[in-house]
Amino acid sequence: MAATAAQVIASYNLQPHTEGGFLALVNPVVPTETVETGRAGKGGKRLLHTIIHFMLSKDDPRLVWHVNLSDIATFWHAGGTLRLYLIDTDHVFHQVDLGKDAAKGEKLTFTIPSGWWKAAEFVATDASDFVLVSESVVPGFSFHDRSFISTGQFVKENAALWNQHPEWANFIREPTLFVYHMCPKSYFDAQDASKPYVPRDYDADGFIHCCGSLEEMHHISNLFLKQHQPLSEPFVLLVLEASKLEKLVFEGPMHPKTDSPAEPAGPAQAANIAALNTKLFPHIYSPCPRSAIVETHLLDRASDGTFPPIDVPELSVVLTST
Repeated sequence: MAATAAQVIASYNLQPHTEGGFLALVNPVVPTETVETGRAGKGGKRLLHTIIHFMLSKDDPRLVWHVNLSDIATFWHAGGTLRLYLIDTDHVFHQVDLGKDAAKGEKLTFTIPSGWWKAAEFVATDASDFVLVSESVVPGFSFHDRSFISTGQFVKENAALWNQHPEWANFIREPTLFVYHMCPKSYFDAQDASKPYVPRDYDADGFIHCCGSLEEMHHISNLFLKQHQPLSEPFVLLVLEASKLEKLVFEGPMHPKTDSPAEPAGPAQAANIAALNTKLFPHIYSPCPRSAIVETHLLDRASDGTFPPIDVPELSVVLTST
């Protein structure tokens, strides 16, 4: 009996993907060997390559238009057909089908060059309700190297193609609002991934503390979280899509408990806390559905527990709370 999309998600521990569908990182997250690229973010360094499993399904059939600065080799594994829509750097359109039917011209693998715009969809060619592929990205994937495209930008750059393919409106990720939350890695890893996420202080606070920008998140983390023990433990940054949060409220700060509440606040910290009282912060008054967590990022800390500036690109529209 053929596997179902739900079984594939469970077997490979696939998670919802920002671009559409589901994915899982295959190779270790901890860098072992890097290459200098001269690109923005992470000091220009990238892993030599990264590999993911990626799946589209009958219920989540589209990968939205985006572009990556690295070459991406895609390998078909199982299920139906993955139909790739590609626009090269000369604005020429290409369609490539990955699948098992060589008689129909389907390929088992295809490499998408750096700088090509890419979208994709699941095409049912048999009883399967999914298509599973792997992607090898060289140099390794970084969120700094990926960009989405809006309808306006797409029409401006590829008007003729847009007019020929009005259905591509379904493959655009329009700007949306994202908010940010962070927690210790050990706590996040211990959560049941099949259940909504709640932070450790949720019962006491009654809501999930968030920030509307990465700059704000960095400021808050050093104000309230740098004393978390052990000082060497990294945190996980959660990027949350606001439209998928049931009870998101923007209101004045309700300051989280510090990890050392007995430690008196110095003048600088007192001034920083006072400044926060003039801002609005996103608070979630319900558990966070896993579908709202569109990205996670590991945040390392300095030896004294402080957080360096968060070197993660803003996904799209973010809230400014001044």
